[in-house]
Amino acid sequence: MRCDFYSIIQLQIIRGISMNIYLCGVNETLSEAIDNINKNDKEGRTFALDEEKDRCYVGDEKFREAPVIINYHNTYYAPTLVSAN
Repeated sequence: MRCDFYSIIQLQIIRGISMNIYLCGVNETLSEAIDNINKNDKEGRTFALDEEKDRCYVGDEKFREAPVIINYHNTYYAPTLVSAN
């Protein structure tokens, strides 16, 4: 399945920490989203996604601390960092 649209937004947080928010396309799956994130991460990091464990909500600790957030149809996920370069 081909992605219709995707976008990565990078936010600079006050403490100097950056957060990427990945906006999924209409027909894009979470599996395709994590693949795109892993292919395009500027820092060469690799992430894994567990749909149940990695779900998060705006304002909770997981959301605040995550280097990447996936917005999938207004549901948020904070994938787990597997490796960093």
